[in-house]
Order: sequence, then structure tokens, then C-alpha cells
Amino acid sequence: MLHEVAASDLDVTNIVSPIRKLLCTVAFFHGEIEAIDLEQRRVSLSHRHDKHCHALPYDHLLLALGATPNFFDIPGLTDRAFTIKTLSDAIALRNHLIANLEEADFECGTALRAGLMNFVVAGGGFAGVETIAAMNDFLREGVRFFAHLREDMLRVILVGAGPVILLELGEKLGTYAQRKLKEQKMEIHANCKVTSVTDHDVTLSDGTTVTTNTLVSTAGISPHALLGTLPCLKSRGLVLVNESLEVPG
Repeated sequence: MLHEVAASDLDVTNIVSPIRKLLCTVAFFHGEIEAIDLEQRRVSLSHRHDKHCHALPYDHLLLALGATPNFFDIPGLTDRAFTIKTLSDAIALRNHLIANLEEADFECGTALRAGLMNFVVAGGGFAGVETIAAMNDFLREGVRFFAHLREDMLRVILVGAGPVILLELGEKLGTYAQRKLKEQKMEIHANCKVTSVTDHDVTLSDGTTVTTNTLVSTAGISPHALLGTLPCLKSRGLVLVNESLEVPG
């Protein structure tokens, strides 16, 4: 639901639940995992700004660390792209969209307007499609409140590496979804990837350069870095498990 927070369709308080309320019979510790000692069966955690540490013993350890964004070593992407993995990401994107419209509305900003009114989302999967659709609705509904802006000034672009978007659903449904996005005035660049990003533009593998200060990257994820510290068998950074999701040994 993060894309709905980014587009103001949902308030943050409507999609979060206090974890202590959900886990009322569980001893809950809010902190950062510093290290995992598999031999001694201890997890080292820290909290506070001074990184005060605790060592928690365990009988069984469940690793549910999630993933982190993968920027594929694309020049400029790590420093300049928005991501959509956390609530703070969604709020930051929403604030950025509003700030761009505000800045573009000033008459003195006419020369910069293209960069402020062009928006690029990289990733043709669920996250990318949901995000760009929500952004498109938000921007087109919001632009009418600005005296010097028109809807035809907006350019909302989705970049996907596959032949159609949403390949997880099959080519037929992906083609249908792609047609629906185009009907809502979104541009689709299929079989295409972002190759570089600067403060002022985004370059695509099909040779297109888009003047913009907004790139949302949803194109890939990497395993959590903590897994790399564990002496377990791995494949492409992922811990290998058996049919019961247990680590061998």
C-alpha cells in the first residue's frame, strides 16, 4: 500500500499497526542486529544513539530480514533515485511530487519546467506499475490547482526491462495492463533499462534522454547485507535452505 501513501490515497495511520499490540505475548526488542553467532547461538543487538549492545541467546533463529534495493551499479542511481520500500520512502516521494508542482508553477521557473514536470519510474513489475499509476492520478488531479500549469505539461514514464509490463501475470494480462496505462496518458518504454542518472536527466538504453529530477527505482532487490556475514552455504547472496526452510547443518 506504499504507493497509495505516496499518492495521498491513504493516510499512514490507516496502514500501520503497533507491533507491541500485535505481539502482545512476545518479548519485543526494537534495535539493530549487529552480528549473529551461530556457534554460540547468540544475536547481538544495539539500540540508542550510543549503540548500547545486548546479546540475546536463542534455541531457534528465524531470519526474516527482508531485502534491500539493488541499483545494479548504474551511475548516479544510488544517490539520486527514490525508492518505495518503506513508509518514509512513500512520504518523501509524495512531498517531492508536491514540491515539483509548486516550483513549476512559478513563472520564473518556466525554463526549468520540463525537468519538474517529467517523472520516471523504473521497473515493470507490481511495485513499479502500482507506483506510476498512483503518481499519475495524483499529479493529474493536483495540477488543476496550479494557475500556470496544465495537464498536457505532465510526462509520466514507466521503464520496463520485459517486452510488456507485469510479466508475472502472463503476456496477455500484461499487454492489457499496458494498454490501460497508455489510455491514462502514461508512456511505456518496454525492453528498456535505465543506464545513467544525473541531477537533471535520466538516460535509457533505447537512446532516450528524459530531462527530470524524479526517478523512482523499483527494478530490483538484493539480499540483506547481514546474510553475507553468516558462514552458511549461499547462492547469489541468498542462504540455501532445505524443503523445510532450514539451513543445512
